[in-house]
Amino acid sequence: MTEITGRIAAVVVGLIAVVLAIACAVQFLELRSAHSDFVTAQQKAQADDQSIGTLRSQLATSQADLAAAASGVQACSASVTNAASEAFAVRAAAAAAQAKAATQAQSYQHQIDALSQRLQDPSNHSETCDAAFDRLRGAL
Repeated sequence: MTEITGRIAAVVVGLIAVVLAIACAVQFLELRSAHSDFVTAQQKAQADDQSIGTLRSQLATSQADLAAAASGVQACSASVTNAASEAFAVRAAAAAAQAKAATQAQSYQHQIDALSQRLQDPSNHSETCDAAFDRLRGAL
């Protein structure tokens, strides 16, 4: 019986060795797959970090561009406000000049009307008319 027990024990030890070998092979393959997944995840994380760095750089550039554009808009707005106030002043000056021109035109028209009446008056002499024309020329 010792021989049979020894053989059974040897078979059991052999089976256990085979099962352990298969388990080790399966564990090795799973470990290899996990290592491959880990390396892939590390590479993806590194690429993501580079992408994040690029995006941060682009964001900083965009913020600088936005600040420059906002400064330009403020300068442009101030320029437009200044131009509008200058235009208002020019319009006011033009209106004043137009009113002055209208007043002068009315004054000249009165002088012309008075001169015309003097010219049409039969009692006027030619010397008086010439003097009136000279006064009108001097006024204009």
